[in-house]
Amino acid sequence: MENLDLFNCDVTSMPNYREKVFNLIPNLKYLDGYDRNDKEVEDSDVEDEEGNEDEDGNNGDNALDGDSDGEGIQKKLIH
Repeated sequence: MENLDLFNCDVTSMPNYREKVFNLIPNLKYLDGYDRNDKEVEDSDVEDEEGNEDEDGNNGDNALDGDSDGEGIQKKLIH
């Protein structure tokens, strides 16, 4: 997974969630549209990744553990 958007997910209210998510997912390039250094993603980078969607509009990069509401990520961030 290289691009993850947690918009409207409860995990975003946790302190330092961005740092923790980047540490949990070492291959992650962009979180909520920004890289590890808070640089905004360029549109061309997102478009390249969006081209790999399946018929449901998913690109195979679901939230951690296939959990669409982020509960799996939230549990891992707490521990």
